Amino acid sequence: MRYSVKVALKKSDHPWYNQGSGLAYTFNDREGETLRLVKGETYTFDIDTPGHPFYFTTDSTGGQGDLGSLMGPGETATDKGVLVFKVRNDLPSKFYFQCQIHPKMGGKVTLIDKTNSINVNFDEERRAKLGLVDLCCNV
Repeated sequence: MRYSVKVALKKSDHPWYNQGSGLAYTFNDREGETLRLVKGETYTFDIDTPGHPFYFTTDSTGGQGDLGSLMGPGETATDKGVLVFKVRNDLPSKFYFQCQIHPKMGGKVTLIDKTNSINVNFDEERRAKLGLVDLCCNV
């Protein structure tokens, strides 16, 4: 799965609206969503977030450098470029995507166990009908 990651003004339904930064990350133009990732899968993030280095962390707030970083070998926080993220089995079942500099721009990540998921290779429309959307639900 490939995601386009950008920054936009927070909308009023963002879980941290009026908290932290006034900006939020978007995934494929969707903001304020929980990112669902399947264990063992590799995801590609095309990041274009100038001044807002994106990374995965145990820190729900962000904005504190590398605090709680879950980035693996060869994975680096970035504000421009491509991040290839391998969902390792040692990751906690719930963590966050955040900005290293500004608080509360990100959101939650929930892991799905590959053995408990239905075929994750459905097209997006069919997956949505089955409730298997990768981005869902407000945080």
